[in-house]
Amino acid sequence: MLALSRNIFLADCMTKQGHWIEEELLTKGIHLTSFEEMISRSDTISIHDPLKDSTRNLIYADVLNQMKPGVYLINLAGGVVVDEEALLHAMSNGGTMRAAALDVHKQEGERI
Repeated sequence: MLALSRNIFLADCMTKQGHWIEEELLTKGIHLTSFEEMISRSDTISIHDPLKDSTRNLIYADVLNQMKPGVYLINLAGGVVVDEEALLHAMSNGGTMRAAALDVHKQEGERI
């Protein structure tokens, strides 16, 4: 399972049984890694975490600054998992983020 000839990094996730089996993931081309390593090594980051206290503003200015230049960010999680102001800053004024796709955002129904 090599998506578009890219490595896949997986961080902080669990299976129904409670644990990923690293050997099984590696056979599918998925590398189990820390959140910090995933953020700094990924060309595309797709977020699927549900909104809860521990994921609120999971992606904030410091995290965005650790991302590779030219990264793509896809947020399919809760709207406030990504700090929208920090994201806008990272995408403007010479920021290194190439693009972001948001399925949800902080104020649903409003344009950002």
